[in-house]
Amino acid sequence: MDELRKRLQIARWIAEDMLGNLDDQGRALLDAWLAESPEHVQEMEKIRGEVVAGKWEVEEVARKGWEDFKRRKRLVLWRRVMKYAAILLLPLAVAAGLWWHDVHSAEEAAPVVEPIVAGKTRAVLELADGKRVDLDEMRHLDLQEKDGTAITLSEDQVLRYDGEASTSGQQQEYYNTLWIPKGGEYSLQLSDGTCVWLNAATRLKYPVAFTGKERRVELEGEAYFEVRKDDRHPFIVSAEGVDVQVYGTSFNINTFVAQGVETVLLEGSVGVRSGLTGKEQKIEPNQLALWKAETGTFEVRQVDARLYAEWKDGIFRFSNERLEDLLTDLANWYDVSVIYREETVKELHFSGYMERYDNIKTILDAVTEATGVRFSIQGRNIIVQGK
Repeated sequence: MDELRKRLQIARWIAEDMLGNLDDQGRALLDAWLAESPEHVQEMEKIRGEVVAGKWEVEEVARKGWEDFKRRKRLVLWRRVMKYAAILLLPLAVAAGLWWHDVHSAEEAAPVVEPIVAGKTRAVLELADGKRVDLDEMRHLDLQEKDGTAITLSEDQVLRYDGEASTSGQQQEYYNTLWIPKGGEYSLQLSDGTCVWLNAATRLKYPVAFTGKERRVELEGEAYFEVRKDDRHPFIVSAEGVDVQVYGTSFNINTFVAQGVETVLLEGSVGVRSGLTGKEQKIEPNQLALWKAETGTFEVRQVDARLYAEWKDGIFRFSNERLEDLLTDLANWYDVSVIYREETVKELHFSGYMERYDNIKTILDAVTEATGVRFSIQGRNIIVQGK
């Protein structure tokens, strides 16, 4: 669409909005255009003024009316109000009386639309005594827990626990919780040397130093683990009713998938057990175990496990992914909400590779090209419509 036709299209949406006749689709498209740039807000007010002043006119509006005009492909730009002014501009003038003051106020201080940006390193650390430490933008940290465990930040922004500094013979376990908000990510090294990468909208609760027969942590959200091998002290991740037990391995756990809890194994061997039924499912590298709480069963399938862990390296890679699960990932990473106009689109599948730090519109355009599903951006909402 060239600039003239685009401006005419936008003028039509604005005029219908002024009359109160703009439908949901037109509203979504207009909001998406406004969200592209703060300058578009000023442009909208300018067009509003031009509509009222009679600088915009549409061929045959008088004869066929606005509804037929929506279906027309041919638009004509006029400089002055001519024979259709009585039909087109009279109702606009009436509407103008209601918003004229708002237009002038907007011209003086046009609202700035907050851009949607990719996530970054962000987290809140909750200590054993309940104190919270905001780790955003922090470059140095030197704390000590009740048991003597030292908590520091490395140069590469990894939260580290030095278990060797803990009190000798200490039996009581003190717990910390690391909260990752939407639009954030963080990594830490536990006192046993296990490394954990936490995705957006995730919570991990863990002992500051492991003292018992097992090493147990609690997860809500998505995390990738590289567990330090210790045959005498199994490592267990509890995630929404599922326990993943390992001795030394690399795996990804995701509780965001709509169907249940997903565990993908990259290296080693794990047993995935339901805390509700006691059922256990062992999986091997490049296998995915999906625990379905509704049916109380595990579904195991072969996958390329690397695809499920590349998020920690700044990559979105989807292999026949359900659209709902894909958009959940994007919503958490870009800190937006997703609104579905049609529920059926959730079950569409998508495969693709995208940079995790790309503009969200670039990613949505790629999904549209592959599936035909349409997206519009309204503030911090992603509106999903069918083909």
